[in-house]
Amino acid sequence: TLCALSALGVLERMSRRLASQEESKNLRARTLAAEPRGPPSLKMSKRNSRTTCPIRDEKVVYLTFEDGPHSDVREHAQVLHDLGVNATYFWLGWAVEAFEETHGRGSLRNVSALGHTVAAHTWGHQNLGKKGVNRSREFDDTNAEIAQAIDSPRALDGGLLFRPPYGTYPLDGDTLGDLAEHYKASMTWSVDSRDWDTKATPTTQAVLNPILSRARSPNFGAEGHI
Repeated sequence: TLCALSALGVLERMSRRLASQEESKNLRARTLAAEPRGPPSLKMSKRNSRTTCPIRDEKVVYLTFEDGPHSDVREHAQVLHDLGVNATYFWLGWAVEAFEETHGRGSLRNVSALGHTVAAHTWGHQNLGKKGVNRSREFDDTNAEIAQAIDSPRALDGGLLFRPPYGTYPLDGDTLGDLAEHYKASMTWSVDSRDWDTKATPTTQAVLNPILSRARSPNFGAEGHI
C-alpha cells in the first residue's frame, strides 16, 4: 500500500537517493494522484468521470509517472520498491508496444509484480478535447496492449485507471461516456513537478522541491492528498 505521512520521510530519502543516481535524470515524473490499494473501489459514471481518489484529511502523497514506459522504467520501479513506495504509471499504448519490441514480451510484468499500479494514458498522447480522435485506437488498443504487457485481463474490462493527456478537462459528453465504459476512474494531478521543463527543473532536487514544500505545509492533508 502507499504510505501515509511517513511519505514525507520517504520523499526525503528518495531525494537523497535519486540525486546520486544518474539514471534518475531520465525519470518522467508528472506526479501526484494515484490509486490507493486499500480504500473502497472508485466508481465512474458519465456524469462524474473525473476524480481525485484519496479520502479527505488523509495525509498521503501519491506518486504518478506518465508518458512511459521509458527505457529505465524497470530500474525506476525497483528503486521505489526498495524504498517501500508504490507508484502509479500511466502508460502510452505505442510506448508499451515499442518497449516490448525492444526488450521482449513480458519484459514489463515486473513493474506491476513489484506492487505498482499500471494505468492508461491513451495510445498516442492525443488531446481528447479535440475533435476527430480515434477513440478505439486511444482506448481499446491501449488497454489491450497494457493487458498483454502486465498479464492482466481486467485491463480489458474497465479495470484500469486513466489520465487524459495534458490533463484535459472538461471533456464532452461522448468522451466522458467512453471513459466511463473503459476505465475505473479518470484523474489528473495536484502538483506538477515540471520535470519535462529542463530549464525550470535542471536537477532532481528542483523536481522534488515543490512536492516536498507542499508536503511540509501545515495545511498538508486538508485537501486529502497531494
